[in-house]
Amino acid sequence: MKLRTKLMLSPVTGAVMLVCVLIAALWCLGQVKERTAANESAMLQGYSSVGSLQGRLGAIHVELYRTMAVINTISDKDVKDRLSARKRESSEIDALASDLAQAYAANERARTALSTFRANLSAYAEASENAITLSTEAVNAQAMQAADRR
Repeated sequence: MKLRTKLMLSPVTGAVMLVCVLIAALWCLGQVKERTAANESAMLQGYSSVGSLQGRLGAIHVELYRTMAVINTISDKDVKDRLSARKRESSEIDALASDLAQAYAANERARTALSTFRANLSAYAEASENAITLSTEAVNAQAMQAADRR
């Protein structure tokens, strides 16, 4: 082998190795990009679902305040309708939280947070229903006391 061929073999081999490393690096970056995009999409979907839960829970809370503000002026049928609507909404939110917990079964922190949320939601729903019930009973007791005075 001539000296010229031996001297040219080294830069050509280096260039081929450089091209191979560059191709491997670009392939790895492409794989990372695909995984990152999939994780980001799942994360955004989770944030959207949690935001939806928060919005629905906020609407229930606002409706509770509205009900409490007008409890003296609405009929017993309307109170029962509002209570049944609260129970239905609470059960729907609990079902959504359960679905989220199943979707994030592999994530321990998310599962723990969602189970805590579901427990707090149950306690909140019970407390709000009790508040409405007690308010109507207080109104009925006041009406009976007023009738007794007459």
